Amino acid sequence: MVKCNHDKCGRDYPHLHASALEAIRYWKADEEATTDDLRRKLLGEEPPNERMKAGHAFAKLLEFARDGEELDVHDIEGFRFEFDIVASLPLSPHREVSAQREVETPYGPIVLVGHADVYGGTIIRDAKLTEKIDVERYFDSLQWRTYLWLFGAKEFVYDLFLARYDGRHVVISDYLPFGCMTYPKIEQDVSQAVSEAAGIIRRYVPEMVT
Repeated sequence: MVKCNHDKCGRDYPHLHASALEAIRYWKADEEATTDDLRRKLLGEEPPNERMKAGHAFAKLLEFARDGEELDVHDIEGFRFEFDIVASLPLSPHREVSAQREVETPYGPIVLVGHADVYGGTIIRDAKLTEKIDVERYFDSLQWRTYLWLFGAKEFVYDLFLARYDGRHVVISDYLPFGCMTYPKIEQDVSQAVSEAAGIIRRYVPEMVT
C-alpha cells in the first residue's frame, strides 16, 4: 500500500494494488514462507526470474498485437516466441485499463487499484504462459474476483498458453481459454480479502502505510 491523495474526498487514503492480495494469498498457503519472504514480495525487492520475464515479454507482445494479425515468430525483450498452434484470440482495443474502488476496512478506507490487460466492457481477459495447463489452480485466485468487482464486469477469461522453454526461445504449443463469472457475494469476498491484507501489511510491512 502507498499513501496517495484521494481527490474526491480530499483525504490521504492508502492505495493497495490487486496483485498484493494474490501475493498474500500465496504467502498464507505456503507453510515454509516467512514474513521476510512476504516483505520482499510486497516491497518489490524480489528480482523477477526468467519465467516472470518471459511472461512480461509475452504480455507486451499481445498488448501491441493488431486485431487480425497472425502471430508466428516474434522477438521481444530478448525473448523469441514461436507459435506452433492454430487459434484465434479475441482482442479488444481497450488494453492496459485501470480501475479503482474504495473499500471500508477496520483500519480505515483503502483504495483498491487494478490494471486489466484487456477490457471489453463486460469481459476482462488475462494471458498466462504456463508449462502445464491446469485450470484448477486458478479457481481459488483472488485475481479474477478482484478485477470483476473493480471493473463491474461479468466474466474474467484466462487465456492459457502452453509454453515450452529452450533458454529464451519459447514455443507456444497449445491454447485454452476459460472463464470465471461474477456472483452475488463477490463484493463481500473482495472486501474481506482487502481488510485481511490491510491487517497483515500493517503488522509485517508497516512502511507501506507510513
